[in-house]
Amino acid sequence: MSLPYKVKPGDLITSALFNDLIDYLEAQDQRLKVLEASIATVAILDVLPAGLIRMGSEMRVLGRGFGTASLNTVLVDTVMITAFKAGSSDSQLIFELPAIPNVPSTGRFVSLAVSNARGYASTTVQVGPAVPTVPEGSSLVTLSQTPTGSITAGATYDFFYTLKVISNMDETFKLTPTLQPPAGSAVTGWATTVTDTTAARTPLPNGEITMAKGDAPSGTTKQVVVRVTIPPGATGAPKVRLFMVSKLNSQINGSSGDYGFTIGSTSQTPTIPLSRALVSPDSARNPTTDEIQATAGTLVTLRFAVTIEVAGTYRVTLTLAGDGANLWGAALLTIATTGPLVGQFDITGPSTTNFYVTLKPGTTAPASADLVVNVMSISDASKFGQLSQKLKRL
Repeated sequence: MSLPYKVKPGDLITSALFNDLIDYLEAQDQRLKVLEASIATVAILDVLPAGLIRMGSEMRVLGRGFGTASLNTVLVDTVMITAFKAGSSDSQLIFELPAIPNVPSTGRFVSLAVSNARGYASTTVQVGPAVPTVPEGSSLVTLSQTPTGSITAGATYDFFYTLKVISNMDETFKLTPTLQPPAGSAVTGWATTVTDTTAARTPLPNGEITMAKGDAPSGTTKQVVVRVTIPPGATGAPKVRLFMVSKLNSQINGSSGDYGFTIGSTSQTPTIPLSRALVSPDSARNPTTDEIQATAGTLVTLRFAVTIEVAGTYRVTLTLAGDGANLWGAALLTIATTGPLVGQFDITGPSTTNFYVTLKPGTTAPASADLVVNVMSISDASKFGQLSQKLKRL
């Protein structure tokens, strides 16, 4: 639409002239609105997904005025976004939420800012840690109840074990029971099965159990049963143990150690939970037998965890069955001590304490030995925990 004709002095100003002028101004206003829309200032209208957004997941910023994605400066907290995904446009920016420092497990609110030549806009979003894909933590296996009464040959008995897992995610663990017949026994028919604790004693499928995510120090606990079948005619003192290992991270494993009982006698249940929680290097643990194996001169470190619930002083002692001269070089080590404490040390309850045993067999160390760790109240011998670990020199 062209401008209305110019008015000369003395001309009659008509309503038609005013109407033309108004129409012209309205047309210019519409053109200006279209022009403003084409160069819209930056605005953030929404952020997806709503709520907590986890690091490593896709994030969409909806709005206007973004133009070409790569020409935007996007900051999440103090971290700049350097790559945008396909589908980003003037109305949305798509990217993967990077790692943001100092974010607790519950998440925290951070700033989200977008700026370019058209302007600046900001809002707040809640970010959280990435969903873990590999578990991290620890696992403990402790014998919590032994059969009552006398254990006799030709029968099946239940040994209860408590599993405790501290982990950053749900995880499935493989449980492996081991029954070691008495030395020299020629009797066959020994058997073990891992079951649940229901009256039906249903075997765990594939010997596996799922443990929910559990934060320190409580973690997640469950009980299982190791059913031990003793064949007719058996005598002596067999040993039973239970080992557990994460399916996704073999570094998370735990062993109850060997528990010895005598056929024809009653068993005594340890009252103090004691578990082997770590073997370093992991290659020192035989995955089939759970033996600790090492060549002469090789250093192996075992970490143990003990939970004491009753107040008092308790003594940790270390012995080597089959190696009275300690040619395996076994030594106790506490967290607070820089040097080894050979033989014993005291701890005070109630507490949960980690301690270590280092092994470095010499060339003349016995090919086989049993490392026995004991924890006992110095005032009440009925309060005790015991763990036996088979050693093998390669």
